Amino acid sequence: LNQKIAEVNLADARLKDDIQNIPEELIEIFKEVKPKMYTMGGLKQFGYIAQDVERALFKYATQTYGIETARRNKEMFNIVGKDDSYLSLVYRQVGTIKDAEKDSRINKLEQRLVEVEELLGKMEAKK
Repeated sequence: LNQKIAEVNLADARLKDDIQNIPEELIEIFKEVKPKMYTMGGLKQFGYIAQDVERALFKYATQTYGIETARRNKEMFNIVGKDDSYLSLVYRQVGTIKDAEKDSRINKLEQRLVEVEELLGKMEAKK
């Protein structure tokens, strides 16, 4: 059931198997995938480059599963599509990983802020 209904994606947990958090290693690798500005069809557009996403997935698959099976394991992700000549992206999938990356960064920064505040508190107490 990989259906879309007017830009609404099925999200019910009952339709999904093996639900887990996005691995931190994948989030870290996806930091390399940056949005770009480009011209396509004569118009300036913004988005991600499919080859950049494919490279990040291959790097993750290589680190996680080993070089021997990396290509096969990279393709188990529903992110990069291929037709006869061109690559395409499932943007909602890329967006979800980029959201996880932002959440990870925010959590790390919040933790650092707590540590700095604790350190400042200790320094104030010594005065």
